[in-house]
Amino acid sequence: MSELTNILFKTQELFLRYGLKSVTMDDVSRHLGISKKTLYKFVENKEDLILKILQLYIKAEKEAVEHIQNTTQDALSEMLNISLHVRQTLKTMNPSVVYDLKKYYPKAWKLM
Repeated sequence: MSELTNILFKTQELFLRYGLKSVTMDDVSRHLGISKKTLYKFVENKEDLILKILQLYIKAEKEAVEHIQNTTQDALSEMLNISLHVRQTLKTMNPSVVYDLKKYYPKAWKLM
């Protein structure tokens, strides 16, 4: 896993737990155990960080759904497994994430 991918996954956990607006770049660098200067080598700003996380998230979700589609026997099982996957994902997400995306990061929301 590349350093950027590692940063994105760890930051995604932070955003999902606390929401987008409430987490600062200082919080991110502290959580990652790196300096802000190092963080800014990988991203331009918080919006860029969110966009990169969202792109990685969308890619991972597509792969998860494809895996479910390729490993289930019938359409009903496929729909149930996808539903369970989505439900588990939503359980880990702070409800403010969707609100923050819509209100403060419209470019990221459009990507979603």
